[in-house]
Amino acid sequence: MNLKKNDKIILIVGVVILVVAGAGIALYSAPSSDDTTIDTDHTDMEYKYTWTQRTGSKTIESPMVDKGSPFESSYSIESTSGSVLTQVMIKIDWEDDNTFGLLRTRGADTLTVEVSLDGKSRDETSELEGNHSFSYNVNSMPKDGAVDAPSSSEATSKLKEEFMNKNMADFDVMLNIETGEPWWRLWQNFKDKGNTVDISVEYTYYTHELLEPEDDGDDTKTTGDDDGVIVSNHQLGEFYVNLGYGRGMI
Repeated sequence: MNLKKNDKIILIVGVVILVVAGAGIALYSAPSSDDTTIDTDHTDMEYKYTWTQRTGSKTIESPMVDKGSPFESSYSIESTSGSVLTQVMIKIDWEDDNTFGLLRTRGADTLTVEVSLDGKSRDETSELEGNHSFSYNVNSMPKDGAVDAPSSSEATSKLKEEFMNKNMADFDVMLNIETGEPWWRLWQNFKDKGNTVDISVEYTYYTHELLEPEDDGDDTKTTGDDDGVIVSNHQLGEFYVNLGYGRGMI
């Protein structure tokens, strides 16, 4: 069979195109799941967090303060782990339980209170009864922010480490009672041994709320044709696939 010169050229070009297309298909391999999967164990994401104000209260102790025998004790207040304690109010309440007199109250006891927190000492005195409040600032109010971590649990751990030991405060309380019974009321002097004093605290603290990072989508795309081929962002591989499907043929 004799072929014309033009037919031979067309045949040779066709063979070359088929060979190139076959080589492209053989060399191209679709990205496996291992290639396209993001290793979340090593890829940090930005987790934003916000702070919420909370309050709490606690009755600590109600000691008996004997006359002539000052009471002194140290206490600790602690909010939840990872929170920031910002303010503590120490409250001292009491009432004289042994007085006399009809038109005028006599024999009133006197309580002297001294409270210390973080090296700051304050004192007050009251007679017959008292409701003392001592307010202290512990830490500044925390600000909203963001932390980079591979997971929400890691982000929470980083925040707890960053704000470690900011959820507690230590304070000292010293109480002293002087009874008001006159010396000539011997029996009442013997009977009046002191008074019960209530010690409590109210505190303000902040807890953080972690926000999940926004989903920016993946790095894959779907072609507009009906063949449903998913191609990663790799230009050389896309060229060979197009060529293999005849899209690049003349």
